Amino acid sequence: MKHFFLLLFLCLSANIFALKTIHLKNESSLKANIIRENSDNILVDLGYKILLIPRSSVTKIEDVKKEVNNVKTDKKQSFYHEDKNLKRNSIKNLVPKLSEAVVVVNTPSGLGTGFLINENGYLITNYHVIRHEKNIKITMFLNQKQNIETKVYKKIKIISYNTFMDLALLKIDDEPNKKFKYLNLGEFNKNKVGDKVFAIGNPEQISKLKNLLGDKLN
Repeated sequence: MKHFFLLLFLCLSANIFALKTIHLKNESSLKANIIRENSDNILVDLGYKILLIPRSSVTKIEDVKKEVNNVKTDKKQSFYHEDKNLKRNSIKNLVPKLSEAVVVVNTPSGLGTGFLINENGYLITNYHVIRHEKNIKITMFLNQKQNIETKVYKKIKIISYNTFMDLALLKIDDEPNKKFKYLNLGEFNKNKVGDKVFAIGNPEQISKLKNLLGDKLN
């Protein structure tokens, strides 16, 4: 089910929950996600509160162009990647294979976890992790022969977010030409009750997890 909401967020955040500039009759304006609208009112999400605006107070609504809307895609390369043939595997094999695509999201108020969805540095995290934050850092863990090397990225853009789904789309801009490792998304409707799941998100740092589970993973 979470996969469904993630795909919904990626596909529709630029449309149903698109950021709009709403111009008011008092010559002021605001930028917000429109949740619902009818002939009488417009319900908007300001990120920290929901606001009901009378339609009679609005003069014009315009789209706000965001980077996520300008991502070029074609048949060979999509914004995110699905793998319909994902196979079951052991923890021992999955940790070194997937861990470099899982990152720690650092903010002045705390830590969170995210994962990369394509090689261009786009990643998904929870909205509450970056809510009201401007100084965001991404810590990546690179597998070396004998240990794990950490890499910190400091040029992070908030591309899009949705407060109801508690999801945010970020982009690493430190190395524009770097090709990042990313996770493929599986088909959520193939999962059944009782299936084993493997969670690799770890805001306490993956290196500590490896030290803790070292004997089991080797």
